[in-house]
Amino acid sequence: MAFDFISYIEQQVEQQQPTLLASQPKTERKQFILHILALQVAELIATQKKSADTVYTQIQNTDAEALANATATHIQNEDLAQQYFAPIQSELPASNRIVAETFLNELAHLDQSASLGQDGIAELIDGQHHWLQVHADGWFWDSIGQPEYKRAEDIEVVDDAVDGQQVMQEFSQMISQNAQHDTHQADHAHAHQHAHQSVEIIPSAEASRFFLVLNPLIALAIIIFIYKVLF
Repeated sequence: MAFDFISYIEQQVEQQQPTLLASQPKTERKQFILHILALQVAELIATQKKSADTVYTQIQNTDAEALANATATHIQNEDLAQQYFAPIQSELPASNRIVAETFLNELAHLDQSASLGQDGIAELIDGQHHWLQVHADGWFWDSIGQPEYKRAEDIEVVDDAVDGQQVMQEFSQMISQNAQHDTHQADHAHAHQHAHQSVEIIPSAEASRFFLVLNPLIALAIIIFIYKVLF
């Protein structure tokens, strides 16, 4: 499973743009940002199914205008989305653009820092579908025509208050777990070397083989960035 990039972007928007939706209470502000971002993630996932090249080029060029316009059009055409964002209607165009800029800038930065490439970016974006189920309200899934993915009881809902220190701790744990996993694999391979046995490593249901290598690199890049922001 890909890590929760949605929460990370939401935190970056709050930190980098403290005046964005400042008229809203903290909890409501967080939810508005999350759902703007959710619509943008859904847009990239849908576009990627048609053309991964288009999405990757959009990220490399940080073409926030195209993403913001597509999101705005979706909101205008969906009554449920219009009703949800009605309290911030006057602030929505600017907020939508700022979130799109932050989202694509962070994706581009991560692509460069961790050398993800098009395949890595594609898998990261697709992996956010699970986190959309965690964060997005029911109206979101209705508005994009996927009501079957409404939040289930067995999906853990994250707390509203997630600070930078907690995120760093979670990513540190992920790095430690991956390091232990790699060490175990190395020891296992050494023990069977003389027996000339070939063992196929089968990916778990929640993580592809690609992300077993990719997650530590992504996590390290995120930790370095958060450390610079906090300290």
